[in-house]
Amino acid sequence: MLNKDWGGVVSDLKRELLSITRPMKDTMVRLSTIYSHEKYGDVLVVNIVKEYTSYDTMSDDNEGSGVHVRFSDQFDAYGSLGTSKSEPIEQFVANASFVRSFDYQSF
Repeated sequence: MLNKDWGGVVSDLKRELLSITRPMKDTMVRLSTIYSHEKYGDVLVVNIVKEYTSYDTMSDDNEGSGVHVRFSDQFDAYGSLGTSKSEPIEQFVANASFVRSFDYQSF
C-alpha cells in the first residue's frame, strides 16, 4: 500500500502549474491550442506535465526535471497524429506564439 496522500500530490502539482504558467505574448500556454513554433512550425499542445527524474512513493524526496509542454507537429481535424515532442515550458514560451484554439471534429 502506498504511503502517500495523492490528493495532496495533485493539489501541489496544480498549484505549481498555475504558478509556472505565465503570460506568453498576451496569452498563456493552453491545451488544445495551436502555436507557431520557431523550429517545428504549427504545433498542437496536447498536454502540460510535471516530469520527474526519480520519484519515491514512500517519501517526499523526489527529483523533478520541471514542467514540460507536450505537443505534436503532426495533427489533423481529430487531434494529434503519431508521437508528441516535449520541451520545458520556459523554452516553449520563448519559441512559440499563439495561432488559434483547436476545435476537435467529432466522429
